[in-house]
Amino acid sequence: MAPELLKLDLLSVFYGHLNASLVPTPPASGTSPIASDMGKIDCAWVSLVALTKLGNVIYPPHPLVAVADIEKPSLGAWEGVFKWCLFMYTTRVVSDGTPIAPKLRRSAMDIIGGVLYSLSRSNEIRKVMADTPGSIELATRLWIIEDEPAVPSGLSIPVNSAALDGLLTIPDWKPEKSIGENDTPKTPKQQEEEDKLETTAISRREAARNMLNRVVAAAGGSPAHVVEMALSRLRTATSTNARMNEPRTPIFLDLIGHLSRVSDHQFRLGFLSEGMTALAAKLAVQAVGLLDALSASGGGRASQIALHRSNPAVSPPEEGLHGALIASLGFLCNTLESTDGFTWVIKAVSAGLLQAWVGAARHMHRFDNREDADMIISILNKIVPKYMVYKSVVTNVESAIRKINEDGAAQDWKDPEAMKVWKTFQKMTLERYMIGVHMKMVKNKAVICDNFKVKIVH
Repeated sequence: MAPELLKLDLLSVFYGHLNASLVPTPPASGTSPIASDMGKIDCAWVSLVALTKLGNVIYPPHPLVAVADIEKPSLGAWEGVFKWCLFMYTTRVVSDGTPIAPKLRRSAMDIIGGVLYSLSRSNEIRKVMADTPGSIELATRLWIIEDEPAVPSGLSIPVNSAALDGLLTIPDWKPEKSIGENDTPKTPKQQEEEDKLETTAISRREAARNMLNRVVAAAGGSPAHVVEMALSRLRTATSTNARMNEPRTPIFLDLIGHLSRVSDHQFRLGFLSEGMTALAAKLAVQAVGLLDALSASGGGRASQIALHRSNPAVSPPEEGLHGALIASLGFLCNTLESTDGFTWVIKAVSAGLLQAWVGAARHMHRFDNREDADMIISILNKIVPKYMVYKSVVTNVESAIRKINEDGAAQDWKDPEAMKVWKTFQKMTLERYMIGVHMKMVKNKAVICDNFKVKIVH
């Protein structure tokens, strides 16, 4: 939607046609809408099509449009928009009794998903949307049947996956302190702020748990089915290098990440048990390799439609690969500490986590969001060091670092913070590794316990 059109206050026209009071009663099974309703339905349909373009102005924010001027009328009109989406869903997607032409069904799915995804680009609107009973359920049902219509979607992204992903988004990540940073006494004000953050984090976790339970219910009560479907689509989307830079890859990875955000929920446990840790690490390595090749070739400007052009400094293929890399490492950042933690750290390191991290460090200066770089840095700055008390973790990490150094991969970085963390991590690894070597020499046998902290030498 062009900013010039928004200035003409066309939003009020569109939202006028989407008033909740205008939604007809769905026709009885096997019948068509009455003639007097057809005009309202056609106008609502065109208005919904227009709203699918609104997200391009909301995020990244357009310099000519104040986001507040979009959010205020959209929040006021959301009830009607949602009711019209439900009407289109029940009459053009899953109508009971009346056959629906595949082309019309696909169009309806694209438009409803497009509206949900578009409006969810606003944090303010998304919260109201997610809190609306039936919204996440509608997005889930559309996601489940996304591949069903015989007519393929004409859109450049899997919009129903993007819609569900958007509604499940709850931004709450904050940087952690660095390796070796000494604890300092907190002032009463600092402690109060920390307590507030913790309270907010708990509240968001519970909100996320409620969202995921709504997904389970809408999907028929089987978390395993959701996990299986999400992984199947991800594996198909990443089956070849040529498809890795497509928008569907980061969308599917983001969705899996949001489905896995609650540590003890069946979704996370399901993805972990189905091998998502190793898959995420391998996809991150794959994305790094493709980014390296793209950089070596001069930045490949092949035609490619990304999710949105948030970073005009990079090519569309590069942006898609950035998204895949960030989402892969984001999944690991959020899930490595699940259950005992040790299991997943070992699996990730064995599958290439450190190679992916070093590769990400080469490219993160071109990310359009510094928080993404900080999240990746925290993996070696905060998470993995906790598990460097285990001999098997230290051994695997030392082997990976040695190979990285031999390949010369950890050179010519443009992010000083990443380089500092890498050097600190290498030093700590060498110290822990040499402790193990020394103890083996002293005892003339393998270390008895896998945890250096609890091993006793007599």
